[in-house]
Amino acid sequence: MEETILSIKNIKKTFGNTTAISDFNLDIKRGEFITILGPSGCGKTTLLRIIAGLETPDSGQIFLDDINISELPPEKRNVNTVFQNFALFPHMNVFENIAYGLKLKKFKKDEIKTLVSDALELVKLTGYENRRITQLSGGQKQRVAIARAIVLKPEVLLLDEPLGALDYKLRLSMQTELKKIQMTLNTTFVYITHDQDEALNLSDRIVLMSNATIEQIATPDEIYKTPKTLFAAKFIGEPNILKGLHIGDNQYDFSVLIQNFNLSENEEVFAVIRPESLKISDDGINATVIDQSVKGGVVITNVILKNGTVLRMHSFDTKPYAVGDNINILCSNKDVHYIVDKSKDI
Repeated sequence: MEETILSIKNIKKTFGNTTAISDFNLDIKRGEFITILGPSGCGKTTLLRIIAGLETPDSGQIFLDDINISELPPEKRNVNTVFQNFALFPHMNVFENIAYGLKLKKFKKDEIKTLVSDALELVKLTGYENRRITQLSGGQKQRVAIARAIVLKPEVLLLDEPLGALDYKLRLSMQTELKKIQMTLNTTFVYITHDQDEALNLSDRIVLMSNATIEQIATPDEIYKTPKTLFAAKFIGEPNILKGLHIGDNQYDFSVLIQNFNLSENEEVFAVIRPESLKISDDGINATVIDQSVKGGVVITNVILKNGTVLRMHSFDTKPYAVGDNINILCSNKDVHYIVDKSKDI
């Protein structure tokens, strides 16, 4: 069994009348890359600040290696944080920025030189020791911030939307570098983001949050293919979500298919169909093309069924269709995920 390094127990936090975190519980494994994902205001950054010791929870405890660190100040916790705005010292060069924490902890000069050199090599900035921070690109500044955090060899590295200030191509490149660094160090990463693509690409597990609570904890594949709630289904990707119409004898009509469910009549069931699961087939049901576009090599086709249901399809090989064209579409039952969620509606 993999060892738990960080245990978050019953954490609650309010700001006035606003609940930021509501009874949060999570065990994080040693060496795991775990992402806290959710929209702005869901509580993910507050949680990170509580772990770091920058915020005090109303109740609950944080355990690091089975030691209760809830009452310890930030400098006494063996965790470090990489912030979105880098938080680098502009009056210091690259070497001095990375060495700052080591100097505070009274490391010897030779040790500092070796550790900083190793950190620079890891983030591919060897030779940049004497550069001023103002002479660096956004990506280079981010690498310095990461090097400054890892040079102290924390047991847990906290990353608060660290790629948010970078352009799209640089974000993609830094995602690859971050994963390489994490695997090389075998350090536990707790990553905060609202970007679902980052979460799906980087994570061993994703903790999806909404309104101060956990919606689902799962691997990227699980949370994409088998979301537990409507919020989870809608937040990850661009799914087609069909509300089942109860037609008696525990049958629910989704227009695309009719499926039996052992549910009472006052319960509603939803079918989640990913756009890539819809195929064009002579055996399918008739639909009319609304529009078609291409994004990154993916052909996006929106269609409407006779009953007014609009569906989105993703394909790499669909031929061009004009608005108003009739096509037949099909979805295999194995590619449909069903959700019973009485708390929300679509």
